[in-house]
Amino acid sequence: MEISRALQRIRNFDSLIVFLRKTLCWPIPDDLVEFDDVTYHWPAEYLDLDLDTQARIIGCWQLQPLADLQFLESYEPWGVFFLQFHNDVNLESSTILMRRVLRGLVGRHNRDVRLPSWQHNRLLFICFTEDFQNFSFAYFEEAEGLPIFRRFAAISNFRLQR
Repeated sequence: MEISRALQRIRNFDSLIVFLRKTLCWPIPDDLVEFDDVTYHWPAEYLDLDLDTQARIIGCWQLQPLADLQFLESYEPWGVFFLQFHNDVNLESSTILMRRVLRGLVGRHNRDVRLPSWQHNRLLFICFTEDFQNFSFAYFEEAEGLPIFRRFAAISNFRLQR
């Protein structure tokens, strides 16, 4: 119940950071309460997005690496990304858009080697619309060697223990 009420209080980027820190217990320092303090912007050209995808996505930001995200075990770093969509995008049917963003973040032969890359199963997406009325977590799992999109994870799965 606490998570549901906290989700309803998210109205902008800064309240999203407060939600992650206070409700999900992510180790985001208290002095870094503004979205720009804890994220890096990823322009569309870094993700190699086509024009149709660019028209649907307002922005993509990476959460700066946090030292002790306990749920992100192992030595391989995770990429946690915020994706903001226009209000007319239905997040429940955004599989194609998410796959296009995924292609821009995983290592492949024609990708700019100066940009970081991740394995597809090491990416977590926090997706929301521009009015913050629709909100979800999304990730990819591997099944038979292929990335399978898991549209909306239960947000409680990403709550850390205090």
